[in-house]
Amino acid sequence: MKKPARNVPNQHLKQARVRQGWSQEYVAREVGTDAFTVSRWERGVTMPGPHFRLQLCTLFKMSVLELGLVPEELEERTEPDPSPPPSDLPQLVQTPIWDPAIPPAPAGGSGLIGRDGLLGQIKQQLMSERRVKLSALHGLPGVGKTALAIALAHDAEIQAHFSDGILWVGLGRQPDVLGLLSRWGAILGCAPADMAQRSKPEAWAASIHAAIGQRQILLVLDDAWKITDALALQVGGPHCAHLVTTRFPEIARRFAVDGTTIVRELEDTDGRLLLMRLAPDSVQAEPQEAQALVNMVGGLPLALTLLGNFLRAQSHSGQPRRIRAALERLRSADERLRLAEPQALIGAHPSLEIGAPLSLQTVIGISVQQISDDARTTLGALAVFPPKPNTFSEEAAVEISALPVETLDELSDAGLLESSGPERYTLHQTIADYASSHLSESTVYQRLVTYFVAYADQHARDYVKLDLESNNILLALELAHTHSMQSALIQGTHAFAPFLITRGLYTLAVTLLQRSLSAAQALEDYPAQVSALLSLGKIDDQRSNYSNARTMWQNALSLARQHADVRSSAQVLRELGNLAHRQGQPELARQFLSEALEAQIQLGDESGSAETQGTLADVIAAQGEPELARKLYTEALATLRRLGDQRGAALILGRLGVLAREQSQPEQARLFYDEALAIFRKVGDQHNISVVLINLGNLTRQQGQPEQARLFYEEALEITQRIENRRTFAFTILNLGSMASDQGHFEQARQLFNQAIPIFRELQDQRSLAITLQSLGSQEVAEGLLELARSHLDEARTLFSKIADKRQTALITRDLGALARCEGHLDEAHALLDEALPILEQLGDQREAAVVRQEMGTLALQKGQLEQARALFVQALDVMRQMEDRRNIAHTLLELGRLAWQEQRAEEALRYLLGAGVGMKLMHWFEISDVERLLALVRAQLGDPAFRLIARQVAHTEPEPAYGLKQAAWIDMIQQVLANSQEAHL
Repeated sequence: MKKPARNVPNQHLKQARVRQGWSQEYVAREVGTDAFTVSRWERGVTMPGPHFRLQLCTLFKMSVLELGLVPEELEERTEPDPSPPPSDLPQLVQTPIWDPAIPPAPAGGSGLIGRDGLLGQIKQQLMSERRVKLSALHGLPGVGKTALAIALAHDAEIQAHFSDGILWVGLGRQPDVLGLLSRWGAILGCAPADMAQRSKPEAWAASIHAAIGQRQILLVLDDAWKITDALALQVGGPHCAHLVTTRFPEIARRFAVDGTTIVRELEDTDGRLLLMRLAPDSVQAEPQEAQALVNMVGGLPLALTLLGNFLRAQSHSGQPRRIRAALERLRSADERLRLAEPQALIGAHPSLEIGAPLSLQTVIGISVQQISDDARTTLGALAVFPPKPNTFSEEAAVEISALPVETLDELSDAGLLESSGPERYTLHQTIADYASSHLSESTVYQRLVTYFVAYADQHARDYVKLDLESNNILLALELAHTHSMQSALIQGTHAFAPFLITRGLYTLAVTLLQRSLSAAQALEDYPAQVSALLSLGKIDDQRSNYSNARTMWQNALSLARQHADVRSSAQVLRELGNLAHRQGQPELARQFLSEALEAQIQLGDESGSAETQGTLADVIAAQGEPELARKLYTEALATLRRLGDQRGAALILGRLGVLAREQSQPEQARLFYDEALAIFRKVGDQHNISVVLINLGNLTRQQGQPEQARLFYEEALEITQRIENRRTFAFTILNLGSMASDQGHFEQARQLFNQAIPIFRELQDQRSLAITLQSLGSQEVAEGLLELARSHLDEARTLFSKIADKRQTALITRDLGALARCEGHLDEAHALLDEALPILEQLGDQREAAVVRQEMGTLALQKGQLEQARALFVQALDVMRQMEDRRNIAHTLLELGRLAWQEQRAEEALRYLLGAGVGMKLMHWFEISDVERLLALVRAQLGDPAFRLIARQVAHTEPEPAYGLKQAAWIDMIQQVLANSQEAHL
């Protein structure tokens, strides 16, 4: 039964007002009423309505319970009411908390640069449906962890989600946990009931936890240095989220097991944008210097902010001189470290003393102060390594610091050393700058040189391991040079130079080799001099400076022989033999290579003899002994594989691919090429990657896949331009010219051929020059430019004969036969083709022999020997189909179509011509116009209805297997061929 109404004074509301020192008039004015009404509330005459309850809670920053604003009937209930509370119940009227300690948002309302993705990720974590949401941001000092937390606190979505407010605390190195908890208690209007308990943090934590209850609040714990401090402030309820920022990875992992996020430095572009926002005049005036600054501080936001503010101050006058002077000053690491600016009292760095200026020196220094002397010594030693993104191994770090591995753990736990994979580390540029300024032990440099020279020597053939440590090895060689460690410089360069040459890093390799040569001369170390000259010659050879290469190698050979260095002599002879082969001097090449091989066999040099054997096989193959060449290649490959020489094996595989292609074994050639390319890509051998790509382009072009061939050629072209290999560059554009010629782009092809010819002439590369002249001459035959064709083909034949290249001599003889046919010299054509055919058959080159038969068939057709022509075409077509040679299948079908048309067999002609047209369409072949012209003649003879009927029958027969088309695509291609022939349709 309801009790009679009685007035009960509201002592909670009155005491809250008195504690604040406010009058009833002041409270009335703040909430929008009069003093008489406030008096009635305090005397219990009336209860404020929902609107005024909310206003009072906001004014006093207290809950309705704490202000005594709960209606009497609610207090008297003894049974819970299962029905939803009405909208004016006071427990729903709670003011969102906005902690005054939350630092203000950046001025201007501009957001953080380069952090959108990271902010989205953190917001998703904080607003997830997990019951207890614990998140932690960790990263380097100055990376912007606090800035991210501030941005989150001011984010509208975060504020809407955490509708009951946000609490913030800055912990720092020595936080007053009791004071911080009591401040939160004051904000929440709670405190331990027992006065004696108010000196205990755990009592405050319990009270705050109870006051938060079911509220949805975000609690930000900024700059945690101890896990105990962070855990002491973990006081939220089940609907709260906690966000910790810390420079210590271990604290982050312990606080939020599956909610840790590492905050990385800004990318180059974002770092430049941040600098541009802060100092636009300086960045616009000196863009390259500004970018260099971004790189010098490794994209660290605090560093960029300090630099940007300094540059903005220096550029206010608009004088370019002051901007340049400021930028020059900031090139010094010490200047960047000392650059400081005062902090505002609100939002200051929690770990710095009040009033202390903010600088990289102080922010990093407070971390360094916390670690042991051994860890500081190790940090100084690690500063000799190139900074991030370079990495170094745990083993190297221990060897170079000469201290236990546990010091690395201490540095990692302090957030000063970053992990970069299993047993690898990296040091940020700003940390390295700080540590370098405290490095005093000079023996660190000697230890680094000793370690990495030994490493390079031990792993000289393992390019994956050399690549991993390449920056550190280069540093070691630079230090060996500057510290006059000549023996170490020679040893390290000898081991590392082949890797650099393989990667196409010629300029860097030349610098090191010239230093090594000077050191070897000073020490009178003759084997080292020979080694340096040999490698310098290889670089000249790769750059197509053949005269310089020959001079280097001749000097090396003279020196090696003078000191009876048989091993080095053999290595030089192999290079001289290879050069002689490429320059069209086969006999001299065999002389050099045979001498080298004999010496290496006597020395038991299996690796060297296998490499020489492979080069000798190149010469033998060119001279028309493919089976002997294959035998030598196979033996060399087995040896190199047994020795674990992957790169050497890949070189032989590439040569076997060429031999297989020349012997009409395209599938086998593709297997060899693919395996070689995979190895060269793995070891980063840029030159040989380009060589295999060219060969793959040639193979796919021959198989009628021009688009795939173009991709191979274009990748090869990019590499050859980058590594400045003129010979391979010219060879690539030669092949691009041949493909353009195939497709009837004769002027484009001519320009490419004419671009390659002078390069080959200058390099004295007679074989490549002859191939280019042959390609140009063959195109001119197709164009009807017979005099020009004769000139170019005759010169090519002379060159091939001179270098005794049996296969190419046979091919040029065939092309001269085609020219003679076009000139009307049919007997000469017959003799030339008869000369070429047995040579190609002897060499096992079925494809090119079939092309000769194809040309013989065309000659027979021209002579009116129709049956002989048919037999030759059919024989050639059978071989082409076996090899799936789309290009020559299409051409042979065209010739059979001509023959059938000439024999008045229009229906048969139509079938052949449609097959030819599909192939030429697929390959964008210029002879498609001949197909279309003949189709028009066939249609005219057959009549349109019969023509369409036969075309439809052809479209529904099995597609030409070599074209690789399904039935629907075959039908579509035939329709396209017909569409270009007077718009005929099926």
